Amino acid sequence: HTFWTVGSGLGIQKMQLTVSGLIGSGAEILPFQVSPNPAVDRIWFPFVLSEQARVTVFDVMGSRLKGADQNLQSMDVSSFLPGQYQLLIEDGDQRMLSRFVKF
Repeated sequence: HTFWTVGSGLGIQKMQLTVSGLIGSGAEILPFQVSPNPAVDRIWFPFVLSEQARVTVFDVMGSRLKGADQNLQSMDVSSFLPGQYQLLIEDGDQRMLSRFVKF
C-alpha cells in the first residue's frame, strides 16, 4: 500500500508499507482516521473495537513495533517516540489501516 505523507518541510513524500504474514493475498484493507492526529499521548478510534480485535503498530519502514495495548475505543501512545506510524486493526475478516503522527 502506498501512502502520501507531508514531511516536516513543505514537500510531500511517498511512503510504501508492506505488511507480510498478516494479510492474505487479495484481502481488502479499509482506511480510517484516528484522532487527534498528530497525537501526544492517546489516539481515539472512530468506532468501538471488539474484544477480539488485534491492533499492531508499524513504523514508516514497515517494521512491526509491537502489538499495541488498547482498550475498545482508544490507545495509549505516550511511550512512542516522535514520528510517523501505521496502525493495523484486524477484527475477524476486516482489516483497517490508519496512519498517525506522534509528537
